[in-house]
Amino acid sequence: MPCEVSTFVEILRNPKSAQRAAALNDLFRAAEGGCTYTVAEACLDLLQKDELRLEEIAPHAGSILEYWNRVHAVAAQMQQHGPDTEWILEDEYTAPRAEAELLLDLLGYLPAEAVEPFLEEALRLPDPRLKCFAVTSLLRHGRVLDPDHIEYVAASHEMRLILMEQLQGMDLQWLMPERWSAPELLAASDLVRWAAHPNELGVPPEEIELMEIFQVGNEGENPENIYLFRFREYPRPWATGEGWMAGIAGPVKDGRSLGSPWSSFKRWDSMTPEEHFEKLYYRGSCC
Repeated sequence: MPCEVSTFVEILRNPKSAQRAAALNDLFRAAEGGCTYTVAEACLDLLQKDELRLEEIAPHAGSILEYWNRVHAVAAQMQQHGPDTEWILEDEYTAPRAEAELLLDLLGYLPAEAVEPFLEEALRLPDPRLKCFAVTSLLRHGRVLDPDHIEYVAASHEMRLILMEQLQGMDLQWLMPERWSAPELLAASDLVRWAAHPNELGVPPEEIELMEIFQVGNEGENPENIYLFRFREYPRPWATGEGWMAGIAGPVKDGRSLGSPWSSFKRWDSMTPEEHFEKLYYRGSCC
């Protein structure tokens, strides 16, 4: 975070500071100076932690919506409808996608009457990540939505667990479609999210399949399920094993991931399911 932005943010973290209004004005002037994303990110963090009040941010909603309109214009041009989702992984889409996600999340904390038309427009975007945050922000504003919008997001391996976490944070987990609430499907989403991190695979796997369920736990305790998957970025009929790799996730309880998803990206056909599980689950103590 740039030094001047961090200074203004620290003032805003103090609820008793007499400089709050000035600091917020300075924060948005920093946005005009080229720190737009950083300022939006800071505002979202402050609002989520109740360190910034709605009445304080409301006068700046217009500036945030101007930023959203610029980002939306770019992101909307890159959207593609249909079963092919490889366009989401294109390098030129990475930045506008990240900005759009942040802003859609932020709009959930701004005055409803100002932002709802923009969130409704975002519901039409086929990218499940952007649709997810349009959905959750509208729900945060108390809107009743067509269940098809929630179904669309929940069907995405990349977004399923994120959606569940967002719903749980609003005590709306009952809105999660039952067919996508199964522990193994949330575990699959957890592994996909882990694999998509830049330090790992870097992209969400396009395909993932549950292969085995292993029960673990000390004697006398209730066993927990660990899910063994195989996954791949996209079909590779020319590659050995068609690109399938092994990974684990779980346990999952009450819609929450309690474990650490993991893969060493070993080829699925290089070992038996039992061998994959042993090497992945006990990675810290053996093998």
